[in-house]
Amino acid sequence: MGQFQKRSMEPTGQPLLCFALHQEAKCFQVNGPWSTCITGMGSQAVEATLPAWVQRLKPSLLICAGLAGGLDRSLEVGQLVLDDPDCALPEPALRQLLRLEGIQRGRVASSSTILIHAEEKTAMREDCGAMAVDMESSSIRAIAEKNSLKCVTIKAISDTANQSLPMDFNRYMNPSGEMVLSSVVMDLMRQPGSILPMIQFHRQVQKATSRLGAALQAWAAVHSGE
Repeated sequence: MGQFQKRSMEPTGQPLLCFALHQEAKCFQVNGPWSTCITGMGSQAVEATLPAWVQRLKPSLLICAGLAGGLDRSLEVGQLVLDDPDCALPEPALRQLLRLEGIQRGRVASSSTILIHAEEKTAMREDCGAMAVDMESSSIRAIAEKNSLKCVTIKAISDTANQSLPMDFNRYMNPSGEMVLSSVVMDLMRQPGSILPMIQFHRQVQKATSRLGAALQAWAAVHSGE
């Protein structure tokens, strides 16, 4: 929890990428000064891990990156949602990202739990008007504001607004905000009817993660040339 995959102790003055899970962070393979933090899922995990690393690294920008559920029915699996209310992105990086196929600008809202059913997504869309939902971006933005930092959220859609998830993943999250995959596998063995939907969902996650990685690498390339 709260681990870094790049420079972990020295101040960088560079963007800090915040992912909820290791599986999401694997998409970012660019070598360079950017640091990567695994916060865990949910506000409690973010608040328990991120502030100390912000103090140690003194980043120039917080980037909340990862996967999200779609709330806007026009969004398809693999599309990207860019939420930048602070106008934190330099113009060259913004132009590069907006060239990517399927990227949308809009709000990413946060939920205290994973939204499992399509009906829950519909209700949240009607309540707040956001395009997508995650569990971390609101807390990461709050920490950024507290430390006088700007924050950008970029999320890839793993499940659409009209799609219910194949399992209740809330059951498999531990108190640190990590997904206990061994418990998922055990339940799949008990419920073989869920295996095919889970395989299909895993493919969606792979597609979304791949699109996210391409966007982050394009952004990092522009940043390194500024």
